[in-house]
Amino acid sequence: MAAWLKLDDPFELLARAIAPPWGNEPLEEAPLKPASWRRVECEWATHDVLDCPRDAATAICIHRLTLPASLSEPLNSDLLAVSTRAFEDDSGAGRQRDADAASNIGGFHSSRDLCDWPSVQEAGLGEMLGRAARACAKAEAERGGREPLPLPARLHEAWLNVLPARGYNTLHTHPGCTYSGVYYVAGGEGAGAPDGIGGRLALLVSAPTTLSADANAAHVLPRGPSGGEGEMAAPVPRGGLFAYLLLDPTPGTCVCFPSFVPHFVVPNDAAAGRREDGPLGPRVSVAFNVSERPGV
Repeated sequence: MAAWLKLDDPFELLARAIAPPWGNEPLEEAPLKPASWRRVECEWATHDVLDCPRDAATAICIHRLTLPASLSEPLNSDLLAVSTRAFEDDSGAGRQRDADAASNIGGFHSSRDLCDWPSVQEAGLGEMLGRAARACAKAEAERGGREPLPLPARLHEAWLNVLPARGYNTLHTHPGCTYSGVYYVAGGEGAGAPDGIGGRLALLVSAPTTLSADANAAHVLPRGPSGGEGEMAAPVPRGGLFAYLLLDPTPGTCVCFPSFVPHFVVPNDAAAGRREDGPLGPRVSVAFNVSERPGV
């Protein structure tokens, strides 16, 4: 579900993630080191937190929340139908425009008002993701002994990302936002291979940020003792810039992280686990941003 990746040449993976084309050359093989989550209380089925080191004294939290199957299965079915209609509709509200493509390469990126689409609004996706973000803020506040960041009850910026075989997202951040995240609808048939990285979300948790000290401190916590194998002993080559944290796109789960963390998505068939006997299924997700409420 989560693993650290150390490459002899950490720039190899980064160079491919910066801009298209990705290319078909195989990636250097490297072992994945498991990362351990700690469980916190939440109204979702589970809420796990990974304390990721940024330097010798501080860490940031990556969150993974899981919906119960009774909620995630009908929601994912509805969102798959919505993504299919949006992709096929040449004139509808969900059709991708060049301005909406953002980091999506080779796939489909909808407009950012997904939570306002009638069928999605009826499913309550905006409220659900808003609760997830507030749960993350609460967990970090309890960990740091401070008040939770003030976040809205409902998200207003979310969009569909559909990645077929060889589709991916380039390296990027979400400037001006507090939390960013992704809810997984379908993982793609090439994702989650035990020894591969195809289809995984890659986070550069220890990358430097140009944010002010106050903005940075909103997420940065004192680094605590190791909570499990691989967690605080993560491989951090070359001064910590390219420690890759890889997360599986498991349907029914939501991953949430500080918006300043650089991230990208590896193509479904970019490593071990690629299929040679037919096309890969699409990787479908809902990406979102949430910002602090002004004046609170």
